[in-house]
Amino acid sequence: MTKAQTSRAIRRVLIVGSDVRVTEEVRRCAIASGFETDEVASLTQARSRWSSADIVVVADDQNTGRLSDALPSRPGVVVASADVTRSSPWRLAVSLGAARVIDVVSEQSAFVELLASRSAVRAKILAVTSGSGGAGASITAAALAVTAAIQGLQTVLLDVDPQSPGADLLLGLDESPGLRWGDLNPTAGPPPGERFFASLPRSGGCAVLTRDRTPQAPPEVPLVQSTISSLSSAVDLIVIDFARGHSSLCDELLPACDVVFVVVTCDVRGATSASVLIESIRDRAELRLLTRSRPGDSLDPDDVADWLNVSHAGCLPHEPGLISMIDRGEPVAGQRRSKLAAVCSDVIGGIAP
Repeated sequence: MTKAQTSRAIRRVLIVGSDVRVTEEVRRCAIASGFETDEVASLTQARSRWSSADIVVVADDQNTGRLSDALPSRPGVVVASADVTRSSPWRLAVSLGAARVIDVVSEQSAFVELLASRSAVRAKILAVTSGSGGAGASITAAALAVTAAIQGLQTVLLDVDPQSPGADLLLGLDESPGLRWGDLNPTAGPPPGERFFASLPRSGGCAVLTRDRTPQAPPEVPLVQSTISSLSSAVDLIVIDFARGHSSLCDELLPACDVVFVVVTCDVRGATSASVLIESIRDRAELRLLTRSRPGDSLDPDDVADWLNVSHAGCLPHEPGLISMIDRGEPVAGQRRSKLAAVCSDVIGGIAP
């Protein structure tokens, strides 16, 4: 099992605080329940990790001040105290929007039960990115999401690539009602999972979260993290269309992904460009290669995979009618007998929850 696979198989508790009586007891219960722990001394230090942890436990020695406004709303926040008769843990819980206050002295069994409830099976997370410009990562991400939905998986496609045409367009949902990134409040965070999933534009079991047609920057990292946290309890699969070169998103989200697919064209320029990206993320993700076949390719797909030293998940076929199909408002890979749908079906079959 790789490092990336292990990090997803074991859940993670973020412990915030410097009260040793509290943090040591929380750590003991978390490890006994099969969780990894990530520990910081203050809420300021917790900001970058706040949304990605499976559960956040904050010791009651913390003082939020104005910081609580900068922490996105999320489920799974608990305040831990060695003395719940004092008012401070309850004030902290209200400030953070915590689900409950736990007495680590007398309520250890309740805390273990809470951890067990957060250990339930959650969504698989796939990311798709291009090894070079024009490789077709956005179309590939959309095709994988549609195929997963056809196979019966509740699926969300997250479009965080500002250069893509808009994932809703690729699914034929550009005129469908529903939430877009611009409708979400970065401070308050997204709605709870089931309601969030139901509020997105969708086709069958495949929903999409993308931007509208106005020029805008990609969503900020904390909002994407809280979106994943919310949706992962409500769906089977999350497919992320990554912006190539968006280092902050890449750095923060890669550890949360089960598999990262790199789409590569079978020519010297495409393979060379992909090698730079792959070497920069190889140690942080479970990588698989999707080669794209085009007329006049100078390299064999398997040779490209061997040279890049990445497992070859499949070769995406050249389909001349694909752009016309998108222009007609038909979802990519929506036709089960297409060559693209067949490749995507094999890919999804290999990673389905």
